Amino acid sequence: MRLKNKISLNWFATFFALQLILLLFPLSSFAAPPALVVSGTSLNRSDTNCAVILRGVNVPSLEWGVGEGPPSGIGGDIVQSVTYAIDTMKANIIRLPLDEQRWSNWPYSYPKTVDDIVAACSVRNAYVILDLHLLTSYAPGGGNPVQQAMPDSTSTQFWATVSSRYKNNPAVLYGVYNEPFPPDWATWQNGSGGGPGIPSLLATVRSSGATNICLIGGLQWSYQLTGMPALTDATGNYIFDEHIYPSKGATSAWDTNIGSPGKPVFVGEFGQLTSDGTWDTSTFLPWLAGKPYGATAWGFNANAAMTYGMLTAYFTFNAWHGV
Repeated sequence: MRLKNKISLNWFATFFALQLILLLFPLSSFAAPPALVVSGTSLNRSDTNCAVILRGVNVPSLEWGVGEGPPSGIGGDIVQSVTYAIDTMKANIIRLPLDEQRWSNWPYSYPKTVDDIVAACSVRNAYVILDLHLLTSYAPGGGNPVQQAMPDSTSTQFWATVSSRYKNNPAVLYGVYNEPFPPDWATWQNGSGGGPGIPSLLATVRSSGATNICLIGGLQWSYQLTGMPALTDATGNYIFDEHIYPSKGATSAWDTNIGSPGKPVFVGEFGQLTSDGTWDTSTFLPWLAGKPYGATAWGFNANAAMTYGMLTAYFTFNAWHGV
């Protein structure tokens, strides 16, 4: 009888201990995809060293607002857009454009939204690129914000904060700067107007102790990689970000501008100029099929004012579905 009571007490103690663990640390906090590492021109799983091809979508709106999604866009749930892209479209990566000024001006609610998206990706064994897309989403006199050619003086603080927050989270990659378009490689390397160069931002990320994969774009709005100065990164965990639209010409021109960079290439943005999808299905996707490149289509959002939108409503697609 005493033995029976002892077993019962031990069982209840174990049960309640497990409940306490699940309360403090939900199962979702333990779920994460394998960490990624760069090996030559391949992006590999760190646990098996097998190559990984990442394909997914951009989920815009945090770069100009507080997030859009179902049921009708503004004021909707951006996390639902992310989970739909992963669960239904089978994306294994989300590119999340961010705004530098909104991150600092809303230090609680804005990062919390990003936290929720990171968690939603991680629990589904998917990855997310946190992309420094805009320096400010406030356009003088209203209208659309204007992209800047290079980072500004507060971009260093942005990456010091963001890289520390998600340091070594295996689900998180960092898009160091969306689309540089300085006049030359010297400006790209050294910065302008008091702002840092692209290598300096990479160094800021690494100074936090983060070994996360970083995406680096070249000249011409992250199109030209040939001629890029050598980067110094002790981890070696960086890849090149390539943005391709119909205005960039024929596929042979894309290959020329990419060259042989010696690192993995990821097409962070691509998309059709109109919604009929002919460029994507007849030109871009066949080209991509012959490459070991990851890619995220632009853009998984139903905002009618957004160029190259993939959706006409949540979740009604235009003629093409990206990757």
